Amino acid sequence: MSDPEQLAGKDQPAFSLDEEPISKAYREGAAEAVKMYADEARRLLTAIDEKRLVRQDGNPDQKTKKRALYLAKECTVLRHPLPDKILELLARCLHINDPYKRPGLPARNGKQWEKAVNYEAKKAPDIFLVPDFDFAPASQVAKHVWPHREAVDSHKTIEGWRKYPEYRDDVRLCWYRRNLEKISAKAQEALQRGDADSETS
Repeated sequence: MSDPEQLAGKDQPAFSLDEEPISKAYREGAAEAVKMYADEARRLLTAIDEKRLVRQDGNPDQKTKKRALYLAKECTVLRHPLPDKILELLARCLHINDPYKRPGLPARNGKQWEKAVNYEAKKAPDIFLVPDFDFAPASQVAKHVWPHREAVDSHKTIEGWRKYPEYRDDVRLCWYRRNLEKISAKAQEALQRGDADSETS
């Protein structure tokens, strides 16, 4: 396994997995700190793709997973939305495949889809406890998305979207964004539980 400082590449400044550089940036300003978090997440993702900082089975190693949790927690402290690269890093560490994969469904890139997904995530139970969660009543979602539209038509639109597995995936990802503390706790449990297995894999 390569030295972690090699993650930066020849043209990038070396970095370490200790917290001192990030903490210094945090004191200097939230925006700069979040940018540094995203940059580090990007380098860690590159290392994972290049089979560095991974276990024998190709999954991120323990130190990388803990670092991903640290970056996410710091963004939470700053009350800043998770940068895409940190969310992607968390997804890789939690074995969520293709978190940004887009289907051929044009509606998925629209504001109405996003509003529906956000509403569903807000109403969803603890997804870790109920992975096959039920959606909110379609009529409620439709009224939230299209308050001035005919209820029957909008209800059918929501029901149609729900036939796509990507809709549930987006609700799940949105729920993750809204519940970072639960993600951190769940991931920490998984890390502790998987320590022994990962060392022997």
